This record gives sequence, structure tokens and C-alpha cells, in this order.
Amino acid sequence: RGPRPWRARRPRRRRRPTPRGLAKKALPPRSVGLIDVSVVIMCFGLACSYVIVFSTLFPSAIERIVGHETILKAHPVDLLSRQLWVGVGVLTVAPLAFQESFENLQFTSALGVIFVAYGSAMVLVYWAGLWGAASCGDDDELDCARPKRLHKVELDRGFGPLTALSIVIFAFTAHAQVLGIANELKGYTQRKMDAVATCSIGVCGALYVAVGMAGYATFGADVSSDLLESYPGSEEAVVVSRLGFSALVSFSYPLMCKPARDSFLSLVEHGSFGVEAGARLSDAATGPPLRRRYVAGFTLSFLAGTWLVAAVVRDLGVILGLIGATCSTFVAFIIPPLVFVKTHPEPSAKKSAATAVLVSGALLMPTMVAATFVGA
Repeated sequence: RGPRPWRARRPRRRRRPTPRGLAKKALPPRSVGLIDVSVVIMCFGLACSYVIVFSTLFPSAIERIVGHETILKAHPVDLLSRQLWVGVGVLTVAPLAFQESFENLQFTSALGVIFVAYGSAMVLVYWAGLWGAASCGDDDELDCARPKRLHKVELDRGFGPLTALSIVIFAFTAHAQVLGIANELKGYTQRKMDAVATCSIGVCGALYVAVGMAGYATFGADVSSDLLESYPGSEEAVVVSRLGFSALVSFSYPLMCKPARDSFLSLVEHGSFGVEAGARLSDAATGPPLRRRYVAGFTLSFLAGTWLVAAVVRDLGVILGLIGATCSTFVAFIIPPLVFVKTHPEPSAKKSAATAVLVSGALLMPTMVAATFVGA
């Protein structure tokens, strides 16, 4: 026999991680579905907040562009009705909500980065008073600070800091999207994924601090939970920023719908809605058409649910605070350190840090929930 012909080895495919797969390493078998439920609720809450932002910013921008008198003549349709624009917002994002890959959203994500950069720059310009920008605009009745005038910061001895903490936790909870990004990252390596996470969190953290401090320094305690609502609608730069952020939240909506839908399908596939339904979805013959029906049904329900909630709730702080105190804390502070502790039995500094995060999350969750309700 001659030598065996050389065959190129196929590169070993990396297993695609899922929230349920990670939860299996940390939770009892009957509790594994909690991670999928938390992801669905968390993404649903953030999607609702996107629609709320759209329904408050876009009408004010339209009023400035079209003119108040023209809008008053548009009877019987009230073009400034928030409920009307909630419906428009949901219809606008509906086509994007059915996308099943983050890769299909690259263009809209790039536009989102541009809008964030412009909005952040506008907030800083109004705070500094550059180029004649005045935070009070032409409205003499608007009680706000002039540029460069800092309000005295007083420590809230009540539940305010805990409510704010839950919103901060929610702002940094991108765990639902991390696995999808890792699965679609070209040439995946742990170093590359660490770089993506570090850069993303670093940039977002810097912007949060800069914009938050500038907004508070401008308006003090009267600042709205939606910062752009505090600025005068008569200013062209504010109108452009409101239009940009309206587009931004529209483009970001599918980033919440996709992981929520994936977690819902995971629940169905693993029998949370009946063993028979899970078996049919996993079957090679019946799975694909049944999956398409589930995708369509869940996406339509997701759209309808966000429309109903956004039409009733106006205050962003209530939604962000409550979901940040529950689902976001569970996904960010409990599951990751619990997985690390379970998969790294040997003592180490990282294990000690993970244990500290786990304990703090377990203590913070009930405390922040109580603070959110008391503060409301």
C-alpha cells in the first residue's frame, strides 16, 4: 500500500453558545428556563422604551418642521397625539423586527452610531454655551440653568440612589446581544471578543458620564428622564437631534426583538410549552415550517405588546428602573458569576470576585425592586 493521500483537515467549528446552554452550567434543571424568560422580559422592556422615546421626540420635531398652525388645521387627525405616533413607531420598526441576523442590521447600526455622536455633541455644546447655544432657547418661562452654571448636588437619603442604580444596571446590560454577536463575529477568538466588549462598554460608559453630567449641569433637578425633552424645541439643532434619535431607537428595536425571539424559541424547543410542541419544532421534517410560524407569531405579539405598553406608559424611568432591578440584575449579576463559580472549582482571585458580584446581585435585586415601587 502506498502512503495515504494528504487531506486537509477541516477547521473545527466552534459551538454556538446560547443563554440556555450557559444557564445549564449554573442552575438546577427545572430552573434553566428562567434565563430565557428573563431575556424575553428584559428585551421587551427595552423595546417598549424605544417606542416611548420615538413617540415623544418625533412629534415635537414634526411640530417644529411643519408648524403648529398647520397641525391645528389637520382635523380630525391630531398629529401631536402621542398614541398616534406610538402606532407609527411600531409600524416603522415592524419590517426590521423580522430580521433573523445581526449581520443584516449593519447599515442601520452604523447610522445609529452617527446619531449618538451628534446627540452627544449637541448636549455638550449646549452645556458649554458654544456658538451661542442657549439651553433655555426662546422660552422665558422655562426654568433652567444657563450654560456653565452647576447645580448644587445633594445626596438623596431616600430610595433615589437605588432606583438610579437599577437604571444604570439596565443601561449596561447587553448580555442578551453578546452571544449573538459572538456567534456572528468573523474569525472568533477570545481576545477579539474581549476587545469588542471592552471597547463597547468603555465608549458607552464615557458617553453616559459625559452626557449625564452635562445634562444635569444644564437643567439640574428639573431634567427629564428623556434628556432631549428638556431642550427647547425651537432650536434647529435640537430638532435634528430628536429626529436622529427617533431613527436610532427605530433601528435599535430589532436588536431587542431578535434575542427575545431566540429565547422564546428555546423555551418552545425544550418543552416549556409542552413536550409535543418541542418535539415537533426539533424534528427535521416539521421543524422549519413550524419555526417560521412561531417566528411570525412571536414577532407580531412582540410588536403588539410594545404598542400597548408604550401607549399607556410615558415615563421611561418606571420601565427602565423596574426591569433593571429584576431581569437585568438576574442576567448581569447572578447568572454570569454563578456560571464562573460552578465551572471554576479551584480557588482564585477571579472566583472570589465572581462570588462577591453574585452576593451583591442577590442582595441588590429585592432591594432595588422595593426602591422602584416606593419611589414610584
